[in-house]
Amino acid sequence: MNKLYYIIGYVIAYVTSYLLFRYGVVLLLPFVIAYVFAWMIKPVVKFLNVRLRINNKIASAGAIIVISLSVLYGIIYLSKQLLRQCISFMEAFNNGRFGVEKGVKNICGCIEAFAEAGDGIIGRTVWKYMGDIDFNHMVKSLVGSSLCQVVSVGKAAFVIIVAMFASYYFLTDRDSIDDRVSKSALGKEIRRIKCRIYSMGVGYIKAQAILFVIIAVICYGSYCIAGTGYPLLLAVVSAALDALPMIGVSVILVPLIAFYVVKYEFISVLVLMICLIICYCIREVMEPRIMGKKAGLSPLCGMITIYAGYKLFGISGVITGPFAYIVADEIKKILFETWKVRMKCHRS
Repeated sequence: MNKLYYIIGYVIAYVTSYLLFRYGVVLLLPFVIAYVFAWMIKPVVKFLNVRLRINNKIASAGAIIVISLSVLYGIIYLSKQLLRQCISFMEAFNNGRFGVEKGVKNICGCIEAFAEAGDGIIGRTVWKYMGDIDFNHMVKSLVGSSLCQVVSVGKAAFVIIVAMFASYYFLTDRDSIDDRVSKSALGKEIRRIKCRIYSMGVGYIKAQAILFVIIAVICYGSYCIAGTGYPLLLAVVSAALDALPMIGVSVILVPLIAFYVVKYEFISVLVLMICLIICYCIREVMEPRIMGKKAGLSPLCGMITIYAGYKLFGISGVITGPFAYIVADEIKKILFETWKVRMKCHRS
């Protein structure tokens, strides 16, 4: 194969993968969710069907309903706690604005003294921009957008309902679906890509879930020990930010450390610094190891695919980026193998 074929193969593979994840996944989102959900609860259904001799359809419906209600209850409970802390945080921030102003002035004074800048230069600049912030307008905007949020919740509920019914059919008709796929013209290629995505998906989900829980627990404990307000809210936000490329927990921890330095609460500073170091080490040491073993990606390749996915697909690209790379890589290999076989046949 000459270089032209390699270039064409790369272009076809990556363009196809981009179009698939840019438009195809959005159109088929309920069914993608349904397939993943059905795969996750398949062992439970199999146990109920084989061990307890429960009909497959009844076992599938019961498992979907029980697990969905349990997850929904957990999401509602966690959302209520987070919403309560968000409202309290906004009210406390608006009511205690003078305390915030004093803290900002102290921080600006320390920076000016360290940088040997003119007296009040940084403070006046920062205060000029802070004075333009209307927190009451922010609260009104959040309340005014409630209708849009209700519509979004309605759309999400529709997607979830469709996904639940699709999960049921995936579980009850999985043998016939697999048989149809295997007998199709592209059955071999589809199974190959499916196995690679399966391996990648299991590894990626395990890696991100393990890291999210570990970092959230560490941050929650650190915030409680340091006496930081709204520890649950900050812990969840810190763990979520840590999963995003080019951000990390430092976005939350560094300002908190600076705040406690100004207040001369050095025990809290020490606790948060230890938390920052631990979270950084966990992310840098555990993530490459888990991703390398489970997902089949090197640390550098994983970082590139996450960043490229973020730039191409937005925030969802943090998750879909590595999968898009896997699909493109498999399409490329299938094209090259097909072309090599045809060239050999043509020469012979």
